[in-house]
Amino acid sequence: MTVAELLGRMSATEFAEWLAYDRTDPIGSWRNDYMAAVVATTIANFSGRAKRPLKPEAFLPQYGPKKAQSAMDMLGRLKLAARLGDEASRLRTERSVKVAAKKAKKT
Repeated sequence: MTVAELLGRMSATEFAEWLAYDRTDPIGSWRNDYMAAVVATTIANFSGRAKRPLKPEAFLPQYGPKKAQSAMDMLGRLKLAARLGDEASRLRTERSVKVAAKKAKKT
């Protein structure tokens, strides 16, 4: 359906109702992006490596014209990603050791 067809079929009242609904329960990919950002925030904050608690907005994709990023910003983000990856790897190894020890106790 084209925009012109939609405008011909939908009243201003119905359009206002959809806008109000979208404000309370967003429609579209923004909501999915936000849900993924909440999960990423939880993982990052749980790792204990972040200097301050992160918010979901830190993980939301930015659409539109891109801002110039300094080399120091890029380096900082790469270092944070590396630390988070190292921490995740350490936690997986730690958990594997615990599981193996638990299995060894049972036998």
